[in-house]
Amino acid sequence: MLKKNGKTITILILTCLLVLAGVATVVGAVTGNTVDQVSSLNGCVVPEGLVTAGTVVKEGQVLVMVRTFAGNAPAARATVDGTVTVVLVAPETMIKAGQVVAKIKPN
Repeated sequence: MLKKNGKTITILILTCLLVLAGVATVVGAVTGNTVDQVSSLNGCVVPEGLVTAGTVVKEGQVLVMVRTFAGNAPAARATVDGTVTVVLVAPETMIKAGQVVAKIKPN
């Protein structure tokens, strides 16, 4: 019984965290704040596909590509529609998964 309750509590906590993350994104959009765009891969940034500040992007658009052992791959995609305000990486630099690579001001 305790194991089941522990799983239930874990599920409730994770659900609350997901809801809070969604609220934080909406609040950021409403107040005009920027939204951090995070890399999902490790690798060396390649110039091809690297977004520039001022670019208007759609959710899902590739922002940063990296060279991996398997070839070039998207490391970060836009999580919101908006305008890129800053790009925090440069070609030929190494990035890690979880690193903020750009910021977008949502529309």
